Amino acid sequence: MFEIVGARKAYGAVVALEEGSFRVGKGEIVCLLGDNGAGKSTLVKIISGAIRPDQGTMTLEGREVKFSSPQSARQAGLETVYQDLALCPNLSIVHNMMLGREPMRRWLGLVPIRDDRRAAEECRARLLALGVTLHDDSTLVRSLSGGQRQSIAIARALGDHVKLICLDEPTAALGVKQTAQVVGLIRSIAGAGTGVILVTHDMATVRALANRIVVLRLGRVVYDGAVARLSTDDLWTLMAGAAGDGPGS
Repeated sequence: MFEIVGARKAYGAVVALEEGSFRVGKGEIVCLLGDNGAGKSTLVKIISGAIRPDQGTMTLEGREVKFSSPQSARQAGLETVYQDLALCPNLSIVHNMMLGREPMRRWLGLVPIRDDRRAAEECRARLLALGVTLHDDSTLVRSLSGGQRQSIAIARALGDHVKLICLDEPTAALGVKQTAQVVGLIRSIAGAGTGVILVTHDMATVRALANRIVVLRLGRVVYDGAVARLSTDDLWTLMAGAAGDGPGS
């Protein structure tokens, strides 16, 4: 469904990503792992259209794509939810969900104004489709738990046209119950056929969700395959590059 091949990005003499290649199938969850500075963020920014690679190609559903901006990536069906979530704490759930995509109506048949009733209906329908239950969608986002905020950010990013979503540390700083809520949401997204790229340091989440893992070290992909055959020590070895660089070493 989506594939990136030979992605490279340098800033002057500093190489942020030497060679990034992997694929994501329809409804597949691929976890992107690596130590700080391994190239994960650069790779995600290339996929999301935030930066342009110096080399490499991307294909989506068999067609080559080039993104000049995050907006062009969204138009193609790729969404990204970063760790900061980009939510407005002083706005309600509905207004956060529909921000920048508010349905409009005409007052007295002339003046375009925001259609709050329709916005609330669309918000509830989208949350319900993902299995997210909130008692009052007029609640301000600042009063929500971390797991609820993450769910809102993910639900906002998803639409009928989204083919692939990148999630940056979605369970960071969450408790056990909140993490389980987000894990369930990610499973629901993949179950509906959307590909998921998951960047995380949480090994429990990796083992709970990953169909495949892609490990980066020093700007290169050093492992692309199943997580089941690797112990946690193997994973840390692959990321750190110590004691033999492979499973069972």
